[in-house]
Amino acid sequence: MSETNNFRKLVVENYETQFKFFLDALPDIFLYFKKIHSYSKNFTAYHFDRFDVALPGIKNYFLHESSEENKHAQIFMKYQNCRGGKIVLENIE
Repeated sequence: MSETNNFRKLVVENYETQFKFFLDALPDIFLYFKKIHSYSKNFTAYHFDRFDVALPGIKNYFLHESSEENKHAQIFMKYQNCRGGKIVLENIE
């Protein structure tokens, strides 16, 4: 267990202080824009699902794109955790 903690400490030490601060703040900025894109693609998808529009292929495309935006955000957060970074998330308004 202590070997794992020592390894993580070494990984974190590879970052310079200013760069580490930037990387800790980056997920919040990145996720903010990813969530906005995800929300807008969800909205667009369900617009095309309405009975008076009814274009299921386009709906499925936008739902897939929304899912991809969320996956990108998750990959970035996993990377931060592997590098020993701290993820700070704030409310999306």
